[in-house]
Amino acid sequence: MACARTDRHADRAIAMGATAFFTNDENLRQNFIRHAGGPPEIVIECAGVPGMLDLCSDLVARRGRVIVAGGCNGVDPLKVLTPLCKEISFQFVICYSIREFALAEQLIASGRIDPMPMYDGLIPLHELPARFEELRRDKNACKVMVDLDA
Repeated sequence: MACARTDRHADRAIAMGATAFFTNDENLRQNFIRHAGGPPEIVIECAGVPGMLDLCSDLVARRGRVIVAGGCNGVDPLKVLTPLCKEISFQFVICYSIREFALAEQLIASGRIDPMPMYDGLIPLHELPARFEELRRDKNACKVMVDLDA
């Protein structure tokens, strides 16, 4: 299951293997519970914005685990009572190790993961500045590859 502030990438999430997609609204916890039959034992925080640790604490099951991969750049206050009463474990992780790149390469090569739903095209290097501006404006855009030889 996947969640985001808006549903603009819902189709991509489903295409990449999410079994359901929910927006971060007042019904989020109930939607997760209804779809999964209970609160999730593991919640992975990937957004890295303030408020996510509290949200994950609310979503995760009692004695569950929150994996923090988002890396909030600022202060993310956490109301300690919820994780304390639920006995939640937080695990902070660093991503993009060589081993993870190798695993991603194997999964893509074997066909177990199809990265193409994230692919928005190939551009020559000289178009990169304009494309960055387009990516800022077009909230549906995702990933582009840059052809250094074109």
